[in-house]
Amino acid sequence: MFTQEQLQESIEILKEFKSTVNEKVTKISKAQDEIEKKMNRMSLGGPPGGGIGGGDRREELSAFSSWARSGVNETKAMTANSGPDGGFTVPDALTGQINEVACRMGAIRNLAAVIPNASVEFAQVVATNFASVLRVAEGSQRAETATPSLAEVRPPSCGYSAVAPISNWLLADSKYDLAAFIVKSIGKGIGIAEGFDFIAGDGASKPSGILSSPIETGADDVRPFGTLERVASGSASTLDVDSLITLLYRLAPEYRVDAAFVMNPLTVAAVRKLKDQYGSYLWQPGSDKGQPATLLGVPCHEDPNMPTVAGGTYPVIAGSFKEGYVITDIGAPMMIRDAFTSKGRTLFYFERRTGGSVVNSNAIKVLQIASS
Repeated sequence: MFTQEQLQESIEILKEFKSTVNEKVTKISKAQDEIEKKMNRMSLGGPPGGGIGGGDRREELSAFSSWARSGVNETKAMTANSGPDGGFTVPDALTGQINEVACRMGAIRNLAAVIPNASVEFAQVVATNFASVLRVAEGSQRAETATPSLAEVRPPSCGYSAVAPISNWLLADSKYDLAAFIVKSIGKGIGIAEGFDFIAGDGASKPSGILSSPIETGADDVRPFGTLERVASGSASTLDVDSLITLLYRLAPEYRVDAAFVMNPLTVAAVRKLKDQYGSYLWQPGSDKGQPATLLGVPCHEDPNMPTVAGGTYPVIAGSFKEGYVITDIGAPMMIRDAFTSKGRTLFYFERRTGGSVVNSNAIKVLQIASS
């Protein structure tokens, strides 16, 4: 039996516990309210209050649409170019959407390491060999080991310009999605041009393409720095399973973890017919919408800029492209509105500077079709 004092003490303890619990519940509720407020301020999944998807994004896009229709910049949301042409820097949100469209024209921008708003002097520092390692016993003297050799890779670049013409009647229609038209039109044009250069650009006032790199046989620790390794297909007219397996496993394990195949759509059509010894197709469609199909368990991407299967060509590349290739988007893209050159239409000129180069030649391998 509890005494009266013990019961009263228990009641006081329960009251204190209840007060503590209520206080914590109140704090959690307030925190949830703050999170909901922030989520409500977001659009398109971006961060609250600014950046892509926030209030700044909406203000930028609204200002851009107003300027595009009237030619007048009535807000501070858009930054004017210092040049006499009256251009404006393109909002980040619009630039991101243009890049999304460009990615559909070629595979490399979607796979490579992309450096946004890079400076003209950007250089990627790459180790051309590994630091040496010395085995030691407890208490033994530690000798100095050799440090890795470093090299600077400066991706060559060029300016890309695309034009989106639109009739003045459509421009005057407030219901017409002007931004979507500009994104689609310019994104396709930019994507086609840069997509080619990321594969085959010669580096002369344009990005240096993957297949423009020096290519030869030889292991990773034997070939000169910057030289890609080629794997022979063994056939002058067709792809065979064995050569694809060899190509994939010439990559070091560290690059095979996130490796991908890239090939022309016509090459994909040929690869889809390949079967293993049991008659099963090696090609596996993507499990979810938007997911790439796989070949030998590795994602496979189409790129129309890749050569098709023919004697002496390089129709398939495989590798960790985020390690092997870098793309630099230099400075901010610009857009100019021209309402005078073409009667009845307004022209929107988009321009930006982009560079690209192989930075780690061990991370990418190429398959070569035999000449005969």
